[in-house]
Amino acid sequence: MSSIPHGFRGRRVPSSSRGSSISTHDVASTSTRFASIQSAGKPTSGSVPLTPILRGRGTRGRGTRGRGRGARGTSTATAAHGPSPEALNSGERPARGRGSRGPRLVKPPPFEVPLWAGSNSTNTCTIDGFLTIMLGVKWKDEDFPYRLRGIDTFTSACRTFLVGEDDLKVRKDKFIASLYKPNEEGGFDLLGDEAYVITDQCKSQTTITVTYRCLSCGFNETRPRYRFVVRMQRGDSIPSSMFDTIAKPFHSSCPQCLSKTKKDVVLSVPDDTWLLPLDLSQSNIDPTEIPRIPSKITIAGTSFILGGITLFMDRKKTTGHYACVMYKNKTWLYYDGMLDPPMKYIKNLAEIKRMDVLRLHDPTICKIAYYFRAN
Repeated sequence: MSSIPHGFRGRRVPSSSRGSSISTHDVASTSTRFASIQSAGKPTSGSVPLTPILRGRGTRGRGTRGRGRGARGTSTATAAHGPSPEALNSGERPARGRGSRGPRLVKPPPFEVPLWAGSNSTNTCTIDGFLTIMLGVKWKDEDFPYRLRGIDTFTSACRTFLVGEDDLKVRKDKFIASLYKPNEEGGFDLLGDEAYVITDQCKSQTTITVTYRCLSCGFNETRPRYRFVVRMQRGDSIPSSMFDTIAKPFHSSCPQCLSKTKKDVVLSVPDDTWLLPLDLSQSNIDPTEIPRIPSKITIAGTSFILGGITLFMDRKKTTGHYACVMYKNKTWLYYDGMLDPPMKYIKNLAEIKRMDVLRLHDPTICKIAYYFRAN
């Protein structure tokens, strides 16, 4: 079991330090050893510059009628007779642009993503976000599937989904059939809370070992921790609340000598742990606050990289719906298996509130931040 360097020195992280590297802290006389939570490289606002998507706007300058949006029927990306051969060969799909009679070019998703439901399953949005985030991590890092350690059912199902030879729809069906029980008709209904539909299947793959040690009498106890529900208190930052969730001692006072202050908490990461899901739904975090969520968590020298965040659309009168968002190279990717297309590039996280496929304008909050082992 390896120990973790000290940091934080007995204070909360002020809001001004959001988006910076965060080390661990000692609260009063409590010595908590935890490496770091950092968000290096993340944007500091909801607005992110995006590689330009060619729209059907008109050209400016001489020889065109009108200014501003430009002349009708012409475009910086398309001619009057449609997109150029180069644009068609690039894989971009033409679509009609606002203020133009010609088509506009929409950048296609960078990788294939699953659609809502399956050949014999329904309400799969509870797993679709997680599966899409894993595909996104694989898109960024081709070696990712081979870092999924273990031969247990959940890990094997994830690995097969990522690198199997069947098409994506079949691989999703196999993932569901290997982990969930069919109903009386032989189908699968995955209606429920994502936190249980996913995390109940992977307790051993998400375990952090916590050792509590009293510095007064020497009492010590070790327990596994695999449920990480973040509950922000007023004045807390998102990173400090996540730290408290992972590293908090499981005794407020020593069971043996009743000491409340002199205690030491040591964290370690088992070899088979490759996933760290942090449930944010109890903290009511708006999607526009996603840049404040750490991009990296390091525990006992083991780093976990943020793959993506699932979102919950709280439909008070129905069962709700799940989507997800990812980030790479100054680009936000929004996924909802019920949309057409299911994945879209967005420039600003505020756009997420307008993405509800049913147009119910329900409140959308961050659900689970999925971190994947990097070493």
